[in-house]
Amino acid sequence: MSSIYLKNLQTNPQSTDTVNSNYVFTDLYMDLTQDTETVMGKTSLSKAGKVWKKDLKVLHDESAIANSIFYIMNTLPGQRPLVPTFGCDLRKFIAQPITEYTTKMIQDTIFSALRTWEPRIKVTAVEVEPNPEQHEYNITIQAAVPKLSQPYINVFAKLTQSGELKRV
Repeated sequence: MSSIYLKNLQTNPQSTDTVNSNYVFTDLYMDLTQDTETVMGKTSLSKAGKVWKKDLKVLHDESAIANSIFYIMNTLPGQRPLVPTFGCDLRKFIAQPITEYTTKMIQDTIFSALRTWEPRIKVTAVEVEPNPEQHEYNITIQAAVPKLSQPYINVFAKLTQSGELKRV
């Protein structure tokens, strides 16, 4: 059996490379990229002034929640074998005609998925604006985050013709 060691998610008072205790939420960046930081004047640099921290990228507070929202909306039900109902099947709307009904169905699907799978937020509004010329939808999600000092976040996305959900 193998193990994965995630140094960024544990607290060690002896180390200077630990999670800041001022954060309420800490999540892994779902693309599983290594974390980098820009440092000027150092000699042990990799490309373009970035130093590899040799750990997975983590996000905190608003960024962690926004990343989680995108993860939920980009995951098709059935993609996670141990939680087969997890996700939000937005791709099924791409082949549908752009109508008021389809727009409302997208809105309801997002609202329901976030209410079910993201307990840290209370979704206050989901706005879906169709763009018929490009056959895509612009999505705005407004949510209350009671545990953060900034109590509201806005997440902007675009559901493209190919079924990809892009951050805007």
